Amino acid sequence: MKPEPIFIVGQYKCGTTWLLNILVNHPQVVAISEFDIIKATCRFDGVNVSLLPQQERLKNFFDGSNWCTKFDGADWKYKDTIARFEAGDTFEQVKADPNKVQKFMHLDSETAHKLYSIIKNAASTFEVMDAFYDAITTGCDDKKYMVIKAADQVSVFDILEAWKPDALKINITRDGRDASISATHYRKLMKEREAPWHKAEESRNYMELLRSWTHRANLVQEYSGMGKLLTTRYEDLTNNFKPTLASILDYLDLGYTDELLEHIQEKTSFKKMAKRPRGVEAKSSLRKGSIGEWIETLSADDKEQAWEIAGRTLTSFGYTKDGEIKSFDPTFKGNRISTRYDHEKNAFIAVNQIESSNPRANPATIKWDTGDQQLTGILTVSTNQKAEQRVAKGIKGEKQVPWIKPNIRYDFSLYADSDQSELITQFSYKHIRELIFN
Repeated sequence: MKPEPIFIVGQYKCGTTWLLNILVNHPQVVAISEFDIIKATCRFDGVNVSLLPQQERLKNFFDGSNWCTKFDGADWKYKDTIARFEAGDTFEQVKADPNKVQKFMHLDSETAHKLYSIIKNAASTFEVMDAFYDAITTGCDDKKYMVIKAADQVSVFDILEAWKPDALKINITRDGRDASISATHYRKLMKEREAPWHKAEESRNYMELLRSWTHRANLVQEYSGMGKLLTTRYEDLTNNFKPTLASILDYLDLGYTDELLEHIQEKTSFKKMAKRPRGVEAKSSLRKGSIGEWIETLSADDKEQAWEIAGRTLTSFGYTKDGEIKSFDPTFKGNRISTRYDHEKNAFIAVNQIESSNPRANPATIKWDTGDQQLTGILTVSTNQKAEQRVAKGIKGEKQVPWIKPNIRYDFSLYADSDQSELITQFSYKHIRELIFN
């Protein structure tokens, strides 16, 4: 029987690779290297999901993927895989280490060619995705789970749920101020190495990356609150490894002994994986790997700006303005609701959307209140980390927002004064509707 899937869905530069290596060192687990099967296969248009064009999806799976290509310290190997498939070449299978992640080179040639043919000639998204899963689990009947990780897959969680609704899904997060430092250096390194998947147009500065972390962390809260996702923190695995790992293994229904936990800890320690002690800087994807690096790296002004961007979300994960780390509830029970009420300020933002076959006749409405009869508010909205757009102005009010579409996240902010200098409250909204697979 083939192993069941486990998905590590993110977050970016928060320890997903570490968590992947931790799990693959369990004797009942096999895993593949970083690969986002959803984004490799699917094109998105609101609720409509369709198959990417042939050449684009072939590149995503092979020449342009981390799963297929391999950096040998000087150059990228397997960048010519598509041409070799078309030439009918036989691929020499590399023997896999069962305690390390597997890649394309670990497939036997027959399985690889079968997978290529299906991806090339497929008529539907699930046909491609099922073929890929069949290929990577070939010969793994003695394992309970196959782990697939993608550092940003929480952004396409709905499609993952539609494909494998019963699969276990886990997430690891980290103080977004540290994660954004790692992300900045990682992107620079991948650009220098000319990684096949790196796109020059994706260059983003530190604050933009922090906004992205905030957006993804809000999604993590939403899905965790719905009981669909287990979340742990990088800091907890670092400071309290064995109890934190034990809770993850309990969730995954994987047995363990204290000896196994110690073995995994030793095999996946920072020093073992990074070839240096934690806190020692190096030109690598891991940066220092230290907790609280943002405290010594950011200027006082940058720290204030970072808190303005991500403070509320950081707080919900137990991160404080000064760097202290507090306790954390990974379930977020009751945290994601359709209104955000600030009890201290008596301010709120609320969205009401009626299920209807004709959303134009029954558009969503948004209500807001600054909580102060002398305070005029400016209500803005942002999607996909784009610049904020003004929605309304007033002390309080209600307005139709017919432009709200399902399966898109809208980040609303209520500011005081016309220059938007004081943030009163924020609210993120997403109306989930059944996807249509074309």
